Amino acid sequence: MVRLIINNKYGIIQNSKILAILSYIIGTVILILFYLLEDTFFMLLGVIYICIALWFNFSFLGILLIDYFKKIISKKEIITSILIISLNIPIVIGYYYLAMYILSSMD
Repeated sequence: MVRLIINNKYGIIQNSKILAILSYIIGTVILILFYLLEDTFFMLLGVIYICIALWFNFSFLGILLIDYFKKIISKKEIITSILIISLNIPIVIGYYYLAMYILSSMD
């Protein structure tokens, strides 16, 4: 299903980088809105977004790993894309702790 997005062997590299950046931006916007508006709706939206983003990110990560072992694309490019996608993991963890702090300080 995710393969439909990828139109050539280098498409996965470009699309995975775009996905990682968009995941970061959307998650950051949701966190900022939660902080500014102090509305638990954005907390729920964030949890739903994390589930959706996890599915897409892990799908792309799986495709990248398969391509890495098949040696379809240069390994250096694939490893770079894997690292870029993987950077979202500590960011999500940090955002989670920050959201819990914001939630605990709400009136």
